[in-house]
Amino acid sequence: MENKQQTRKKLRISKNKKKGWKKTDITEVEEFLEDQRLQERTGGLVAEKKDEQLFIVDKAPEEEPQIQNFFTFQREKERRKIQKILKCHSHLQFDPRIKPARIAHNLRKPGIERRHERVVERIKSGKKTKTEIQAEKQRRTDRKLKRETRRKEHRLFKKSYDLWGTENTEEDLPVKKQKFNPPKHHREKPTLVSAVEIPHPGASYNPAFDDYQALIEKAHNVEVKKTKIEKKIYNALDAKFKSLDKAELEKTWLTEMSAGLADDDAVEDNDIGDLDLDKISVNPPVQREKKKTKIQRNKEKKLKQQEKLHHNDKVKKLRANEIFRLKSIKKEVKEKEKKVEQKKEERLKREAKNKTKTRKIGKMKFEEPNLEIKLTDELEGSLRLLKPEGHLFEDRFKSLQKRSIIEPRVQARRTRKYKPKVFDKRSHRPEET
Repeated sequence: MENKQQTRKKLRISKNKKKGWKKTDITEVEEFLEDQRLQERTGGLVAEKKDEQLFIVDKAPEEEPQIQNFFTFQREKERRKIQKILKCHSHLQFDPRIKPARIAHNLRKPGIERRHERVVERIKSGKKTKTEIQAEKQRRTDRKLKRETRRKEHRLFKKSYDLWGTENTEEDLPVKKQKFNPPKHHREKPTLVSAVEIPHPGASYNPAFDDYQALIEKAHNVEVKKTKIEKKIYNALDAKFKSLDKAELEKTWLTEMSAGLADDDAVEDNDIGDLDLDKISVNPPVQREKKKTKIQRNKEKKLKQQEKLHHNDKVKKLRANEIFRLKSIKKEVKEKEKKVEQKKEERLKREAKNKTKTRKIGKMKFEEPNLEIKLTDELEGSLRLLKPEGHLFEDRFKSLQKRSIIEPRVQARRTRKYKPKVFDKRSHRPEET
């Protein structure tokens, strides 16, 4: 057993890692350090001392104490006991050989005290440096500017000029211009339609023959369009149901409304077993023989994975080969840029065309106002005898709609929520005879 204890296996630990530091044996190192500390506490290191400090040659013979009697010997023993210091307390006493640890605090750089003295002397003398003089000048100018701005703000504007004169400029007027960054389309008009349109030359009180005929043709075309729309509606509704009376319409209505009711009752009476189950169910019935096995499912999974990998490899190869087709890519990019420019030009052309038209803003569609035209019988030779047509307010209202400033509107109809009560007054009743 002893041999086994002596021949103990050494632990194979890597000391280059922090994990293995805990398992290393450091008892010898700790003992050595503890011994070194004890030596420093009790008179310094023995290795550093000289032989004269460690050893003393005792030349004088030992003198035996002269004991006169037993009582004096006992007193002397007690006195020595009191004077003798315990070993544990002797360690705490000051050792003159060990130098005290001195840590320097509040270290000052050389020349700081002298510099401080110079600053104090300069402050007492009252002299100022160039930087201080410049700072004072800057403060004075800043204060003056602040005072002037305050006076201007609180001062009333007083200037002698003619308010209704034409010679005055904008600088003379007491108006503050508000600065703001408007968007690009701020100055653009929604449409190119003029606010006040010039009327047709045929609408004059004394028009030329050709101009008058052109205006009449224009009015005729408008009326033809209206009649076509009315005829279309008539052909679709009234023309088809001319012969049917009210009684026949009621019969057809009843038959149409009662269609399918008898068939539903017949279906309810029949049993569910008679119906075809394949038609009722969404999915067809599953047979046990057609059910897939686990091996078949695994094969399908593997095939799907292989297809996926094959697809990924194909994509990677295509990306790698794209480096060699840089010329064709550049051509494609140029073609795309050309198409974009063409589309841009077309869009600008479309916008230019649409600026002459009215935009759709609300639900209603804009309708052109009726043409103000005088028939041949109504024409007069002088302007005084001519009767006015149209209304100025309506004309301006339609102009705003045409220029896409406001949405097209229709006059709201006034509807009554209740039926008006009819009764006869006593005064209006006929006298009873």
